[in-house]
Amino acid sequence: MMKIISIRKIYILLLLTIVFSSCKKEEIDIEKPVISNLKIGENNEAILYKSEVIYLEFDASDNSELANYKISISKSAKGDPASETGWEFSKIYNIPSGKTTYKVINQQITVPTDALSANYNFTITLYDRSGNYFAYTTVVPLISE
Repeated sequence: MMKIISIRKIYILLLLTIVFSSCKKEEIDIEKPVISNLKIGENNEAILYKSEVIYLEFDASDNSELANYKISISKSAKGDPASETGWEFSKIYNIPSGKTTYKVINQQITVPTDALSANYNFTITLYDRSGNYFAYTTVVPLISE
C-alpha cells in the first residue's frame, strides 16, 4: 500500500511538472506600429487640389503583425472660419494577414470639385493586430488650381 501511495505521488508530481513546464507566458504586444517614408502628393508637395487625385505612399511596420490603416481628411480649424463646413473623407484599408511590413504605393483619393478651399487635417492611423496604433496628422491646404 505504501508503494502505491508513493507511486501515485510521483505520478502526480511528474504530471504537474509536465503541465506547468509546457505553459508559456504569452508576451503582450505594447509596441506601436511605425509609419515611415511618407509622401503626400505626386511630388510630396502636400497640397490638395480640387477635382484631382491625391497620391499617397508610405511604409508601415510592426514588431508583431499589422492590421489596417485609416485615412481621414477633415477641415482644420486653424486659420479658417469655423462656420464653413469642409470636405471630409474617412476610409479604412485592410493589410493582408501575417504582415509585419507593408508598403502603401500609389494610394489614390479623389478630391471633389466642390470641396471648400481651406486647410485640412490629413491623418493616417496605423493599427496592429494587438490594438496598438500610431496616428500621424499634418495640415495641408486644399486649393483651386
